[in-house]
Amino acid sequence: MDYSPNPSYPRNRPSDPSDCRFHLFKMVTHNATFMIERDREDALVAWLRQRIASALSSPLLPASAFRISAMREAGGVDYRHAEAQSVALQCEFPTADDARAWSASSLASVAAEFEEKFGPQAMVFTSIFEIL
Repeated sequence: MDYSPNPSYPRNRPSDPSDCRFHLFKMVTHNATFMIERDREDALVAWLRQRIASALSSPLLPASAFRISAMREAGGVDYRHAEAQSVALQCEFPTADDARAWSASSLASVAAEFEEKFGPQAMVFTSIFEIL
């Protein structure tokens, strides 16, 4: 799969980083947070990178519009001192309906496999954010 940026996809960012005007395009971010035992982060990230390729091949999701992030601090607590770790898959969509459709058609099987592979001490939850 080609993960290079798609120049025809309207990004919700100014071309010049110093340009702080309001964005021209409304977008939403679909966030799937995978929570696991802290010492299993590396295994989760490796599995997620491998497994998510099929979910990212959806025509609903431009290849340049996703990222994997790992929590490093929450409430002032460094992640190395926490019992659980959170890794998020975040994908951008033009509308919330597009995000929901992708989640139902592509992410649902990834989430089920995640819970089977990393459970019972694992969970995933999703949220949708509007980019303002």
